[in-house]
Amino acid sequence: MISETKSSQINLRLQPALKEAAEKAAVQDHRSLTSLIEKLLADYLKTQPTLEDWHERVAVRFADILSEKKVPGDLNKKCRILSYSIITSGGERLNPASLTRKLQAIHQGQGSLISTPNLFYPYTRPEIAPYFTSDSRLKRGSADEILECGIFPDTAVLQGSTGLWRVSPSGLATHVRPHFEDLDEFRKYGLEPGKWFCPFFMTRDLAELVFHAQSFSREFPSAQTIEFRCEFSGLLEREIGDARPLVSWLPGKIARVDHRITTWECPAGDYLRAGWPEVVSALGAPVMRLFDPVFDYSSDWVREQSQWFRN
Repeated sequence: MISETKSSQINLRLQPALKEAAEKAAVQDHRSLTSLIEKLLADYLKTQPTLEDWHERVAVRFADILSEKKVPGDLNKKCRILSYSIITSGGERLNPASLTRKLQAIHQGQGSLISTPNLFYPYTRPEIAPYFTSDSRLKRGSADEILECGIFPDTAVLQGSTGLWRVSPSGLATHVRPHFEDLDEFRKYGLEPGKWFCPFFMTRDLAELVFHAQSFSREFPSAQTIEFRCEFSGLLEREIGDARPLVSWLPGKIARVDHRITTWECPAGDYLRAGWPEVVSALGAPVMRLFDPVFDYSSDWVREQSQWFRN
């Protein structure tokens, strides 16, 4: 296949109102009008799902499985859904047969950054091992293979655990699970499941997501950008807290809304090695401000928290 190196010029006639609306949209997206049109056309011609569609389908799949298994507690409404998409110029797709091995290698590498990495773990026990499926309700890529792994309370080998992840050979990935804060083990610290929210846990999860995206993007030679989409639900009336010794927060930092979605886009490649705190800050700050409108969830604060990732 010969890559295109030349561009062609086209003239567009737009009604004044449409042109004004398009220019406003371009400004909001931090682009020129020409760049916005080019991006929209490129998105239209893509064969893989959009990150938003992919993300929403995983959320639906998680809710459907919980319903099928009659898991109590509306866990799909009190969870974190963490997603990313690797955008390439060459449209590479990994060999599906190699995907599990690549995820295993990434997980092993994560261990040098985070003591107990949890995202996208490819279990090897037959009862919970990843399997391939597809999703006919995706708007694009409905025939593509999807590697899926689900852990639920009725799984004999991991009683009480719940979560679901999906990874596509084309570079899409989502992990959904209930809030870590809601485990019963935190009751011994006087922290009631469903009543508290830990900024450090959010920071660690977002950092692990970014680290995973960085590692996975190396498998795609023409990777250009990485899009992130993170969703937090079941936040209403939770109060900031922390189970770590000597770490405390002033009382009264309570969320008055239940749900937040954050998004970000950044270059693939070496940028994330040093720039990961900026990405985590961009994804986590809007969530943190639901609890404390004046807290500066900066990249410096995020970087400072990383000293605890190995504890």
